[in-house]
Amino acid sequence: MRCGWTGDFLNYDPARFGLISRPAIAGKTLFTAPDIPGWGDDQVEYRGLYLHGSRVVISYAVDGTGVLESYWAPPADKSSGESPAIVRYLEVAARSEPLTVVVASAETAVAVHGDVAFAKLIRVPDQPIRLRILPCGRPVRLQIWVGGTATAIAEHAAGGAESHDLSAWREPGPARWGPPLVTGGVVGGISGEQGQPYIVDSVEPPFENRFGALFFLSGHDFFSTPGKLAVCTVHGDVWLVSGIDETLKRIEWQRFATGLFQPLGLRIVNDQVYVLGRDQITRLSDVNSDGEADFYESFNNGAKTSPGGHDYSACLETDAEGNFYYVSEQGVHRVSPDGQRYDTIATGVRNPNGLCVAADGTITAAPQEGEWTPASALFKITPGGYYGFGGPRGTQQRPLGYDPPLCWIPRLVDNSTGGQVWVTSDRWGPLQGQLLNLSFGQCRLLLTLLEPRSWSVPRHWPVMDEAEVATIRSGVIPATARYVQGGSFSLPLNFKSGIMRGRFSPHDGQLYLSGLRGWLPTAAQDGCLERVRYTGEQATFPTAIRTLANGVAISFAVSLEKASSEDPSNYQLQRWNYKYSQNYGSPNYKISDPQLAGVDDVEVLSATLLDDKTIFLEMADVEPAMQLSIRYVLRSSDGQPMRNVYHHTINSAFDVRLDPA
Repeated sequence: MRCGWTGDFLNYDPARFGLISRPAIAGKTLFTAPDIPGWGDDQVEYRGLYLHGSRVVISYAVDGTGVLESYWAPPADKSSGESPAIVRYLEVAARSEPLTVVVASAETAVAVHGDVAFAKLIRVPDQPIRLRILPCGRPVRLQIWVGGTATAIAEHAAGGAESHDLSAWREPGPARWGPPLVTGGVVGGISGEQGQPYIVDSVEPPFENRFGALFFLSGHDFFSTPGKLAVCTVHGDVWLVSGIDETLKRIEWQRFATGLFQPLGLRIVNDQVYVLGRDQITRLSDVNSDGEADFYESFNNGAKTSPGGHDYSACLETDAEGNFYYVSEQGVHRVSPDGQRYDTIATGVRNPNGLCVAADGTITAAPQEGEWTPASALFKITPGGYYGFGGPRGTQQRPLGYDPPLCWIPRLVDNSTGGQVWVTSDRWGPLQGQLLNLSFGQCRLLLTLLEPRSWSVPRHWPVMDEAEVATIRSGVIPATARYVQGGSFSLPLNFKSGIMRGRFSPHDGQLYLSGLRGWLPTAAQDGCLERVRYTGEQATFPTAIRTLANGVAISFAVSLEKASSEDPSNYQLQRWNYKYSQNYGSPNYKISDPQLAGVDDVEVLSATLLDDKTIFLEMADVEPAMQLSIRYVLRSSDGQPMRNVYHHTINSAFDVRLDPA
């Protein structure tokens, strides 16, 4: 216990909604303790905390000995109106060896009550005050009064030093938060989305509420019960949300847990909530089934943490074996299904806020543009991988000094990446099997097209068998393929806040997104919970791309009009590189002259419609490029306008040439 104070609670730095700088004590400090381990060299294992009404009982073990402790303030002093001390209730299990705990700095007033026959205060000049707890064949229960003056403590402690069985407070107490908050939703999105293949429905968070709670949503997942999910907020809450149906008329928000350390990920496994904070993965248990968590269990706290401005832990995902994954500045982390084993499998991801684990085990993660990260990007994570943040680490297998991403993302497309989600639903139209990337900074949903390492491509496309054409067109790539590159395309959808987490509902098969504006994206409101629903209308998006030796082939979800598709003037291609350096981000640099800022225009020699949905753009040369921008103005075969821009990363070109004749 480092310090205690009375009066006001905390002063938060308003910058970035209190998420960057640690808060400052707002009240009057009663005592402090030095910045040293509380139990000396003994091994401490934090287990979690129990709630019993307004009591909080902390549980941990010291060299295998169970310890419970709780804190309380005695009645206020009549003259000052403040409590003269803070009482630390301590219960130490039976043991055969002594234990020693730091209590406070040398000048602090301290008194001990309870089983004092098994406790001894140790006072050494200019040394912190310690309490030695002697061996005992039963639990030792103590009250340590700390702070104020010795006289004030003696006067108050004389009538209030009764023993407490903290084990009893581990049992759930009465519910604390009362009835749920009630909101509704909007089905059908904005007028501009009508008639589109995908449309946004919004669930309204209860921004105005009796708790004064903030709703910067930072993660969500679904229970087995239809229409019910859990969400976390970055300021520390977990809420149970029910009433998610086709109408969204009545949505109930039940406060489930609070006081968590800036959670940025949530996963539900077997209907139990796991939430990821800066400090740990917490498993939340509702022991008495009253809709509120009673035990906040430390499932795993193996990763390092700090109060640093960007030292967040983000996303919480699981693989087919039940392992948990998340990402931080220290790397991509894996935790065993039982929470007992922790390891870091890859490093070098700057300020990451996004990670995804596919059904086949493919892991992707997204950094933020900055030092040693010239642009936002999407990386495929492999064991031992290094992705550049921290400076070059060149080897024979890593000539760039870092492992290249699947794709770089231009700043104007996504200046701050969120998570990713694979389209696993068979009720989401032509994008089934694709990868989606969430733009927190631009409040956008990006479609990411991936290329595997190799394709079986004959010289003359039309003689390909139907199965291969369908695979190329759909972009659904076999699980055994090694992705080497990809690109991004903004879907024409609008979101109210910076979307970061996405999950497909196992009940209605639609995509649910949550997000916030805590780091100043282009957001309209504090947070959002939104559903992207497939309407059945025709989609005109690109769905696959292949890089060949003499051009690129792009497949669309719709049949193309031949005349507009084969007019080279309907395409504008540009390419450029970024500079990997310790500078924040990077300008665009010409590939033709790497020292010159700017972009190179790329001539489209010919445009050939290979089949009704695939266009081949012939180029004089295809070479590696961090960014190839493909802007197009086309029409579908039924006359629907198609105008957009797609950005692709070419790490390597395939050696197959396609003869457009």
